[in-house]
Amino acid sequence: MTLLEIEAFLAVVKYGNISLAAKELYVTQPTLSKRIKIMENELGYSLIKRQKGLRTVQLTPEGKKFLTIADKWKGLWKETNEIFSVVQKPKLLVSAVESVSLYLFPKVLQAFLRQNYNLKISFQHSPSAYTYMESGLLDLAFIEEPRYSKHIHATPAFSEPFVVVACCMITEGDTVSVSDLLPEYEIHVSWNPEFESWHSKSFDERISPLITLSQDSLIPYVLGGKAWGIVPYSTGINLKKQGFHIYRLLEGPPDRFIYYIVHGYEKNKLIPYFLSLLDQELRTYPEIISFLQQ
Repeated sequence: MTLLEIEAFLAVVKYGNISLAAKELYVTQPTLSKRIKIMENELGYSLIKRQKGLRTVQLTPEGKKFLTIADKWKGLWKETNEIFSVVQKPKLLVSAVESVSLYLFPKVLQAFLRQNYNLKISFQHSPSAYTYMESGLLDLAFIEEPRYSKHIHATPAFSEPFVVVACCMITEGDTVSVSDLLPEYEIHVSWNPEFESWHSKSFDERISPLITLSQDSLIPYVLGGKAWGIVPYSTGINLKKQGFHIYRLLEGPPDRFIYYIVHGYEKNKLIPYFLSLLDQELRTYPEIISFLQQ
């Protein structure tokens, strides 16, 4: 098997969707599927479940075991190409949900890298973050939905309210209510179960949103005309810097909580430093409550 096939498999696992993975790798969906099939033929077993009705990719038991091997294989390939590197800098492997990485990490990463450390950042949702950490492929991860794990510890990192973001003014003030929002112009992102529960009670579910996104990074590209969306406060503040309007939402959804997880054993010594830098960044946002230095 080749690096292209390994990267195809890892991309499918990361995005949970063959179409999205193909787009990320700049290949066609048939090409990506062919690479996965070639790997399965060489291995002699299936990696991905192929059943009608599955909205997201699910791994077979063999596929879950192979995930660890594939990531290590890619890491070994990279190390092989860095064989001439004499000095091994301290390294931290971090993952986070997309909105945290995009809007809260930039200054943190700049400060961290000024200390001459190595850093690897990836986007991971909660289930895959646990899987990667259990396999020793992550040191620190920021997630929305903690779960029980014998060896992985989840700790609240921060909380923030949701706000409404729009291209055009909705009202003259800085607050809006649900009645001010036309559901047919909504850009909908399913942030977490609590948000979805609130949303189903607050809006007429018979009216479809204008667009539903699985990746919140696309929000600024589709906000236009009468379109609006509900986003975490940190996302809203950064979109405001790009010229969009943000509003406090009266009787809005429960605040979003972000947790960080670490393995109970062999913790990377760079984790406290990274958390301290993030805490400094969080405290520049008036509406975010940081739990990192309490």
